[in-house]
Amino acid sequence: KTFMSAFSFMNIIADQSEKVDHHPKLINEYNIVEIELFTHSSNSVTDKDFSLAKFIDNIYNEIFS
Repeated sequence: KTFMSAFSFMNIIADQSEKVDHHPKLINEYNIVEIELFTHSSNSVTDKDFSLAKFIDNIYNEIFS
């Protein structure tokens, strides 16, 4: 709903990304967060991407539902 809630959401994703050593592209424009998951080393979408996507979905639902 706000810039700060979007940024807080991104920080949670950033923390998890560091833990699993898999870093998505994150873009924030006011209250909208865009996330791009892609494994550059394999030039494809991998299990790491699906795992991080599941984490992101769970966090989103926990915070915003």
